[in-house]
Amino acid sequence: MLLNLICWLYLGAWEQVTVVEGVKFVDEGRIITSAGVSAGIHMAFHMVQRLLGKQAAVETAKVMEFDIDFEVPQD
Repeated sequence: MLLNLICWLYLGAWEQVTVVEGVKFVDEGRIITSAGVSAGIHMAFHMVQRLLGKQAAVETAKVMEFDIDFEVPQD
């Protein structure tokens, strides 16, 4: 992990990163990112909804007993 950070800083990759605040996750099409445990769970539900549909995401949330509103945009 530290080696990745050092390489990332050395190559100047941080200059190409835009931090988006106040959202659970960011969906840029091919890449979806989040930070933190609860944000990762929200991102996972977003991915289930995107790949398998809203009904699959709702059913998954029920099985997990996770309260999430799929009507409100999470990003």
